[in-house]
Amino acid sequence: MKRIFALLLAAVSLISLTACAQPEAKTASKYQLAAPQYPQMAPYPDETKFSRPNGDFDSDGFNQVYNAWQADRRKQTDQPEGYTDALDSYLRAVIPQLLTGGSGENKVCSPINIYMALAMLAEVTDSESREQILALLGSGDVNALRAEAAAVWNANYCDDGAVTSILANSLWLSDKISFKQEAMDALARYYYASSFRGEMGSAAFDKTLQDWIGQQTGGLLKEQASGLTMDKETILALASTIYFRAKWNGEFSEANTVPDTFHADSGDTTCDFMRQRGTNTYYWSDRFSAVSKPLE
Repeated sequence: MKRIFALLLAAVSLISLTACAQPEAKTASKYQLAAPQYPQMAPYPDETKFSRPNGDFDSDGFNQVYNAWQADRRKQTDQPEGYTDALDSYLRAVIPQLLTGGSGENKVCSPINIYMALAMLAEVTDSESREQILALLGSGDVNALRAEAAAVWNANYCDDGAVTSILANSLWLSDKISFKQEAMDALARYYYASSFRGEMGSAAFDKTLQDWIGQQTGGLLKEQASGLTMDKETILALASTIYFRAKWNGEFSEANTVPDTFHADSGDTTCDFMRQRGTNTYYWSDRFSAVSKPLE
């Protein structure tokens, strides 16, 4: 396990959860070795196109288009039965290691991003390292891992105008080492990953990495990405981002947001509280409490 997490030190895992502009599917660059093809999805139907001049709404016409859109979405998100079974042991092993020992600070992690980074690492390594990663991910061999990783990626992918949810992955290689194009093509096909090769530590290659992260996250991580650089000694780096955009099922009113006291482990602090009337599911435990708030 320690060896696996040491290998992860070469990986960059950046997370953006927000509502903003749609990211680019891929980055064109002279450094690029392979690029993924993201699935095409039917767009969410525009309700305004079904309003008649007299003010009536064409329900039959809208329902026909809506049903086609819904069927197309199910075709994308419905994956082989049991495809998440292999994730169970992985999640139980990884999440406690990532979320413990916070020294009083809140922690956040994206297990799926780390899963995809480890899966890509298994694809480009061999021998004992590959066997350890496969064991952690619950995969019998690389062929099984490819199918499982593709299912995980596709189940989380959506880009239909109503919801944007994109896992973007990439591999960055030093130009001082050789590579196999079939391996880069496999990364693009099964892990939907772009691959790049250039001079590690150069301003131009660092800028390509920063631009890729910015495009995949709608420009929301511009400040964080601008500080990312790669050392000249680096041979391989992995980057995995997640971009999510959706509307709340019920929007919060800004007029109902007021300062109040939050009781933290370190003491009371004043912060803004969003308030809303309604019924939501509430969870509580010895160490945390949470409320469920659905999205569209």
